[in-house]
Amino acid sequence: MDDDAGIHVSKSGHSDRSVPSSVANKDRHAAEAEAEAVVDDDDYIEDRIWRAVKVGAASFIFYACARHVHRRFFSEWFTTLDVDTGRLADGYFLSAVNTTICTFFGVREQIRNRSSSKAVHRRSRLFQDLGASVTGYFVHDLFVNRQQLWERPDDLFHHVAGFLVTVPISLASRRTMSVLPAAEFFSLEASTLPLNLAFLLRHHGHVRLAGACTRLFAGLFFLLRMVWLPYLIYRTERDNGAAFSRLRTARIATYLLTVLQYYWGSIILRKLIEKLTGASSADSS
Repeated sequence: MDDDAGIHVSKSGHSDRSVPSSVANKDRHAAEAEAEAVVDDDDYIEDRIWRAVKVGAASFIFYACARHVHRRFFSEWFTTLDVDTGRLADGYFLSAVNTTICTFFGVREQIRNRSSSKAVHRRSRLFQDLGASVTGYFVHDLFVNRQQLWERPDDLFHHVAGFLVTVPISLASRRTMSVLPAAEFFSLEASTLPLNLAFLLRHHGHVRLAGACTRLFAGLFFLLRMVWLPYLIYRTERDNGAAFSRLRTARIATYLLTVLQYYWGSIILRKLIEKLTGASSADSS
């Protein structure tokens, strides 16, 4: 009876209340998980750096190969383009690949939304690697277009600010990444894909499809970059400000990139107004 109640008598004659084995196992597993989390959060920064370097280098090589394949596959088309347009075609194509990858994993993880410790661990590692992958993309784009980017200061600013976001993400601890809405931030790249497709389709002669992609881009840009992005930053500051502040430069660069979005948005809006006023004046004449 005493054994069933979890009470034992020691050799000295005193009663000793022991912990049931199931509770002991739970406590032991919880302690092990906590210890693993502390080690993962505070140790092995060298491992995170080395992994980010490997993923970033692999990404650089991947985009270099993708650029080569793109030029080989459309070799006849590239002969009809001047040098600058050919570089733009490469840039829009590789940007389409990068934004597709970011959007796919961002949207997929939002749909899954699994909360088990194993799923959170895997998701944190995924977005660390995705940050390193985007860093490799930026390095490749800067290398290939190193002369032209000086003539486009807004694009250069975007790449530098992008580095300040993706590098800290790739080096962040999994504990920090587990509470940040990385999936939603990466999903914002969905607005860029229609812009890339519009350029490529237009230069391949698909003018109507290009026009549809341009309109889709304008709508998604205003919705995602000028409405949802500021709210997402506000929500992150409100709910996970401590984790966000641990990324330091990424936090500051996110605000700088938001200002850039509004600058680009003003350009899009001005072109849209010019197009609408031009069409109305043509109709009236």
